[in-house]
Amino acid sequence: MRDGAEGGGDPPVSRWTRALRVGAALALLLTAAPGASALAQGESGARGEVFVADIDGAIGAAMAGYAANAVDEAAQRGANAIVFRIDTPGGRVDAMRDIVQAFLEAPLPVIVYVAPGGAQAASAGTFITAAAHVAAIAPGANIGAASPVAESGEDLPDTLRGKVDEDLSALARSIAEKRGRDPAPLEEAVRAARSYSASEAVDAGLVDLQASDLGDLLARVDGRAVELPGGPTTLRTDGANTIELGQGLLYRVQVFLADPTVVFLLIAAGWTLIFIEVFTGFSLIAAGLLGAALIALGFVGLVNLPVHWLAVGLLLVGVLLVAAELNVDGSGVLGAAAVLTFVVGAVLLYLHFGAQTPSWSGRGISLPLFIVAGGMAAGMGGIATYNIVMARRRKPVYVPPVLEGAIGVVRAEINPIGHVFVNGETWRAMAADGLRLEEGAAVEVLSVEGATLIVRAQGGG
Repeated sequence: MRDGAEGGGDPPVSRWTRALRVGAALALLLTAAPGASALAQGESGARGEVFVADIDGAIGAAMAGYAANAVDEAAQRGANAIVFRIDTPGGRVDAMRDIVQAFLEAPLPVIVYVAPGGAQAASAGTFITAAAHVAAIAPGANIGAASPVAESGEDLPDTLRGKVDEDLSALARSIAEKRGRDPAPLEEAVRAARSYSASEAVDAGLVDLQASDLGDLLARVDGRAVELPGGPTTLRTDGANTIELGQGLLYRVQVFLADPTVVFLLIAAGWTLIFIEVFTGFSLIAAGLLGAALIALGFVGLVNLPVHWLAVGLLLVGVLLVAAELNVDGSGVLGAAAVLTFVVGAVLLYLHFGAQTPSWSGRGISLPLFIVAGGMAAGMGGIATYNIVMARRRKPVYVPPVLEGAIGVVRAEINPIGHVFVNGETWRAMAADGLRLEEGAAVEVLSVEGATLIVRAQGGG
């Protein structure tokens, strides 16, 4: 056996040892490769991703849900930040508060960008912009005019106006304090309906900066420190990949159904189809089912709209009265009441037909359309109710055959027509021999003609 140190060289290595070493080296490389790749990716993609979503049109329940879901999705997918491009005339206060809450509690940086040029963040949009970690505006855009008005677009009564002003002003101060901004310009937008141009908004501290486009915005906010619920973080947005969050089909359907005109037409068309089904004696089936589906869609749309819920209740009562009319053998009173409640409910549903205001989208119902569609629905309801009543009057009365030979008592003198009481019921009667039968006389039923009993004195006397 040779000495391992002889010749000063390394000991001989077997083929199996070489194979093991090569295998270990390959395993090490394969194990290290993902880490190296991730490191390289981290270096090259250190900017990460920035999600981009749009807040456009009137602020309602559908928009509030979309904005909150966009924040959640961006956070779950590890985005560096999310940018909301905003262009809105305002909308509902409750929906605005939902969006503000989602922004204030967001686990990642939220940037609101009033864009493009000519866009506005009016009324509710002012609060939403102020709630962002970073608020930006494009040249030519404007922000403000946050004074509250009624859902109909009219000024609030003085007492109520004072209460709402105080509430929204407190919200403005809270948002400004949370984001470290001067509350004065935001509060002035509420109390005095002040509106700001892009440069005025920056000078007043209502927004943080101007940016010409999305790329310029991401470059200018890069390195800015923001405070998140979990602690401070620094924006890394310059050169980041931008991912557009589209508005899905469900959201688009909700927005479509949030149009007052669409909602009213759905309810009016559904009402008309149901009465067409009634008018045809339930021979179509499809008309009734489609009508019920359209009414259901209309009520889904009402959830996203500022409505008078008394009007919604009246519309529901109208539907219930239709069902009652079909199941109660009455004289059409319930059907007439159904038509009346539908008309009153439709009128109360949207009383405002005026112009747009800073916090109301102005999407009312066209008065001519309202009159035509409502008149058609009410007219069809009246025709169907009349048809039901007439059908009931023409319906032959079923007379049990056991009446023949039965004995009864005259309740109203028969001369030659009167009434008799037989088998617990009062019937129209006529004397078979044409003789006069006095009240209280006992009679025998000989036959039945339609709903008239042919009788004679009991015993033939």
